[in-house]
Amino acid sequence: MTVKPHLRLKFYEKERQLFGKAYSLYTSDHNAEIIVKKLLRHFAPKLPQKRWMEIRFYGNGGARAFMGWTWGIRFPHNPDFGTICHEVAHLVNYEKYGKFRHDKRLLRTIKQLLDYCEKKSFWHLGTTAIQIEEILGDETS
Repeated sequence: MTVKPHLRLKFYEKERQLFGKAYSLYTSDHNAEIIVKKLLRHFAPKLPQKRWMEIRFYGNGGARAFMGWTWGIRFPHNPDFGTICHEVAHLVNYEKYGKFRHDKRLLRTIKQLLDYCEKKSFWHLGTTAIQIEEILGDETS
């Protein structure tokens, strides 16, 4: 069963309404990799942590989680916390329910992941878009 594109867009819109703060907080590639590994270790301990795991960064485009011969996540450079938790939630839900769908379960899992990030103070690893603009503005001066 394929999901119609307009339904997926509605899901993303609802997700940003619920978790807007997380989508405005960015982190470095290195910190994102650390956060992903910590989240997976806590929420999806049965997934292989060392073998076949790939966390890739490329360009500034979209992100995706994948399973197959290898499993992992692909992010744009300097991802935001919302994207990190969204993609990790796909892998957590795949372990729990065997599905990658954009549904209420995924929203619930994203909320759990974001709450855990806040509880463990992962937020301090992030930078807001305004801070990034200030840093880039200082470099060009």
